[in-house]
Amino acid sequence: MPNLNAIALADAQATPVTHTFTPVGPDQNGNLNLKDSTQESSNLKWNLIYKTGSTTDQGIRQEYTLKLPIAAETASGGSASGLVAPPTVAFTPQAIVTFVIPGRTTLQTRKDLIKMTMNLLNDTQVKASVEGLVVYNN
Repeated sequence: MPNLNAIALADAQATPVTHTFTPVGPDQNGNLNLKDSTQESSNLKWNLIYKTGSTTDQGIRQEYTLKLPIAAETASGGSASGLVAPPTVAFTPQAIVTFVIPGRTTLQTRKDLIKMTMNLLNDTQVKASVEGLVVYNN
């Protein structure tokens, strides 16, 4: 099985910044953990987790989780010792993309799945739902 290399992802800033997620090894669950080295505090580093499931009758299951921890507001000033405590995480927005790929699929079907997933995430209704917190009726 090949190694997963660094993955570069641009953010949505007015002037986009490319964040390079570098493999740092397996996490406590054995999933491959990639960290964005541009964040200074280790607990605020953006994180990409790759998890693969065993092959089942449904096929191979692959999951990518992107986590963007946000720092909690802290009071200004230092401690009596002069040391500044590392920032704490207030909350962590995340996206989870899971692929279930039956063994009988063709290369073209897998290409279609990737392309259509990217198009789905770029769809105006999907973007409005996530960016604008729009909830659609069932």
